[in-house]
Amino acid sequence: MIYFSNIVREVKKELSNYLLDNICKDLPRNITKFIYDMVWGILSSGSSKISNIGRRLFESNIRVTENRLTLNLMELNLSKVKENYFRYVFNNLLKLNPNILIDETDIIKPFGKAFEGLTIIRDASKDGKPREKGFPVTGIISLTDDNYVVPLITNIYSPLSIGHKSIGNETKKNLEQIIPYIKNWYNGVFSFDRGYDASFYAEYINDKEQFYVIRAKEKRIYTTNKGKMNINEIANHHKGKYSFTYKGIDNVEKTAKASAIKVSHKDFKEPFWLVIETIHTENDIRVYLTNIDCSNKEGVRKALKGYRLRWRIEEYFRFIKQEYEFEKFMIRSLDGINNLFVCINIATTFLTSIIQTNKTLWGKFKKSTNH
Repeated sequence: MIYFSNIVREVKKELSNYLLDNICKDLPRNITKFIYDMVWGILSSGSSKISNIGRRLFESNIRVTENRLTLNLMELNLSKVKENYFRYVFNNLLKLNPNILIDETDIIKPFGKAFEGLTIIRDASKDGKPREKGFPVTGIISLTDDNYVVPLITNIYSPLSIGHKSIGNETKKNLEQIIPYIKNWYNGVFSFDRGYDASFYAEYINDKEQFYVIRAKEKRIYTTNKGKMNINEIANHHKGKYSFTYKGIDNVEKTAKASAIKVSHKDFKEPFWLVIETIHTENDIRVYLTNIDCSNKEGVRKALKGYRLRWRIEEYFRFIKQEYEFEKFMIRSLDGINNLFVCINIATTFLTSIIQTNKTLWGKFKKSTNH
C-alpha cells in the first residue's frame, strides 16, 4: 500500500508538471484547475462519467462537484488549451514527418432524448449496421516514433447543427486546426480509408503541401500512359515490382508485393500515383491514391507504411469506449461533449508522454498494477 501511495504521488507530480508547463501554460487559474480535476479524475476512475470523475476528487459535496464540472464543460472556452496541446505534442512527442490517421466512428445514445443534435446514424458495431440514435464522430490521431497513439482531435458533431454542410467539411475544419502546427519544413502523411476516396480530401491535403494516402474505391476510371483503365485492369498490367515484409495487427509477419503507376483523373487538378499492393496468402488487391513520389521503392514503402498503421486509430476508438466508458457520458450539449473529448485526449497523451519520456516511472507504474 505504501509503495502504491508513492506511485500515486509521483504520477500526480508528473501530471502537474505536464499540465502547468505545457497544456495550461499561461492560462487562467480556473481553467487550469478544471483541466487538472478532469484529467486526474479520468485517469484515476477510468471513466468519462462526471459522477465517477467527481468522486475521485474527494471533495466534501459530490453534488456540488458534479454541477461545477458539468457547468465548466458546457461553458468554458478551451481553445487556448487545445492550442497549447497541439504545440506540445508536435514539438515534444511526434516525429518530424508524422503519420496522421483520420477516420470516423459513432456514439450510440438510444435513450438520450435530451441530447442536443441527436440524430439517426448507422451503428457500425452491429451486424447489418442498424439505424440508431446517436452522433457521428471524426477522429484524428498521430503516432510517436515507437507508434504510441497521440490523439489530436476527437470531434462529435450533428448533421442537425446550424452551419453543418457535410462530413467532408467537418473533416476539413478539424484538419485546419492541426496543419499549422506541423513544422513547415517537414511533411505529414495523412492516411484515409475508402470512405474518403474523393478529390476533395486529396486536393485539400495537396494544397497544404502535405502528403496523403487514400485507400481507393474500385469503380473509378483512371487515365494512364496506356489509355483509360479501372483498378483491376491497372493491377493486371502492373504486377508486384517490389517485395516487402511487415507485421500486421496480429503481429504475424506478412509478405507483400507492390508496384506504382502515375495516373490522372478529370476530378483531380494534378496527376497522382496509384500504389497496387498484393499480400501473400490474401486474395484481394489493395490500391492506394497518393501524392508521395512513388517512382522508387522507398516512395512506395512510405505510402504503404502510412496506410498500414491505420489499425491504431480503430484501437484508439475502442480504447476510449471500453477503458473510459465514453458512450456512457451524460453531458447533453455538443460543446460540453467536445470539451470532454479534449480532456480525454489530454489524459491519454499524458500516459504516452510517461512512456516516451519517463520510462522509470512507467516501469514502476506497470509493476504496481501487476501486483
